[in-house]
Amino acid sequence: MLKSSINILPLLKSILSGYAREQDVNSVVRIAYQYAYARLRQLVVSRRLHLQSFHLTLEGIAFDCIAELFQRNEEGMFVDLLDYFTDERAIDMLDEADAQHLFRILVFRKLQDGIARLYKENDPIFSKILRNVKLAVQAIPEIHSFERMGQTFLHACAEEGRNDHLPEYPIEQLEAELTTRVQSNSNVRDYIKILLEILNSQEQYRRFYALIDIAVITKRVIASERVPLECVCRIDESLLQFDIEQIVAESVRSVQRTLYNRYVVTKKINEELFNQYALSLGEMLHDIYSRNDGSEISQPEYLKRRIPNLTTEQYRAIHRTHFEHMARVAKTMVKERLKELL
Repeated sequence: MLKSSINILPLLKSILSGYAREQDVNSVVRIAYQYAYARLRQLVVSRRLHLQSFHLTLEGIAFDCIAELFQRNEEGMFVDLLDYFTDERAIDMLDEADAQHLFRILVFRKLQDGIARLYKENDPIFSKILRNVKLAVQAIPEIHSFERMGQTFLHACAEEGRNDHLPEYPIEQLEAELTTRVQSNSNVRDYIKILLEILNSQEQYRRFYALIDIAVITKRVIASERVPLECVCRIDESLLQFDIEQIVAESVRSVQRTLYNRYVVTKKINEELFNQYALSLGEMLHDIYSRNDGSEISQPEYLKRRIPNLTTEQYRAIHRTHFEHMARVAKTMVKERLKELL
C-alpha cells in the first residue's frame, strides 16, 4: 500500500486544533487522495470496479469520495476528523505510524461509502444487489462479518478457521463455481450461503470474502445466466425487520453506550444531564427520520424542552459542544443503517 513521504501526525494535530494553515490542509487532502487513488487502481485492475457506468475518471472518483472528510462546520472545524480522532484514537495518544494507519482506514471507509453511492446513482442494478446482500447478512445468523482497512468481509466459519494467511480465492474461479451450483429459483441469501460453503470446503485459499465482491459475483452470475433480477432480489419481509423507529431507538442507545465513559465517567457532565441529552436526541431523530419534519426546529429547542428556562447563552456556553457531538454521532449511525433499507 502507498505510503506518504509526508509525516501526517503534525498535520492532523494542526487541523484538529482549529488553527491549521491552508498548506497543512492541502497536504492532508493530498495524502487522502493518494490513498484513495491507489486503492481505486487496485479495484480496477482486479476487476472489482468498472468505470463504464460512472462516466468519471479515477481522479474524479477519488476526490468525490474523500470530499466529505474535509467539510467544515460554521466554526471552520473539520467535524468528521474531529469525531474520528477521539477517545482511543485521540491524536495526542498516537505516533506517526498509528496516525497513518488510522487515517488510511478512515479514507478507505469513505471510499467504500462513496463507491456505494456512485453505484446507486449510476448502476441501480448493482446497487439493488448490494443492498439485498447487506440485508441478507443481517438475516443469516451463521454469517459473521469483520472490518479490515475500511472494508467489510464475510465468513461462515470460526474465526480461527478463516486461514487469514492464505491468498484470496480468485474471483473468476469463485464465480464459475457459484454458476454451477445456483438454481433458477435461488435468491440472494442462497447465493451468499453457497459462496461461503465453497470457501469453507477448500484448504488452498482463505475462507472469507469482501461483501462488495460477493455482490459483484452475484451480479455477474445473474447477468451471464440471464436470471431476472426480481427472482434473485425478491422482497422478503424478514429482511426488512428493522424499521426506521427501531433504527432511531437503537442508534440513541448506541450513542449512550459509546459516549457514557467519555462524558459521565470523566465527570464532564452528570448522568442526569446525559440522559436528558439522550431523550432530546431521540425526539429530534424521530422528527427528522420518522416524521420527515423537524427541520424548522433548531437543536437547542429540543434540549430546551427537557431543561426549562434554558437560555441561548447557556446552551452555547455549557451544552452545545457535548450535545451537538452526540447528535452528529447519532445521525451518522442512523444514516448508515438507513442505507440498508433504501
